Amino acid sequence: MIEMFAWLSVHPTCADEDTLPPEHEQQIMNQVSEILWQSGCGIKLQHMNGQTYIQTAYAANHRSAETDALIDTYRRIAETASGSYGVLYLRDDEDPLHDNDMQVYKFRRGTVTHGIEQAFSPCIPKLEDASAAAQSGG
Repeated sequence: MIEMFAWLSVHPTCADEDTLPPEHEQQIMNQVSEILWQSGCGIKLQHMNGQTYIQTAYAANHRSAETDALIDTYRRIAETASGSYGVLYLRDDEDPLHDNDMQVYKFRRGTVTHGIEQAFSPCIPKLEDASAAAQSGG
């Protein structure tokens, strides 16, 4: 099972945006729109209180190309619009290295880091109990 929850506050630059020429800011935001369009993931830029952001909630039975495309889309936007920041949480119970972990991707200042969210890992027993079959050894 795949569970993914993500948000990204989209900002063209880490610097004072008032010093960025408007045409440069527009160019970056056009690139962001192009990344979203190319992804085919259905993610759309949203606006609230003068801020631009994206958000995603996703669940599937198994990891697929769509799962990887969503992660890659967030990564590409964060790298393109270097002032962007946010997180992506991923739980993949079939991942050979992290089947019992909540993974977290952190986006800030044009970089992406990947790690394990300690507050939710290991998922069993922090989020749910082990199945009766697993507890009995069969």
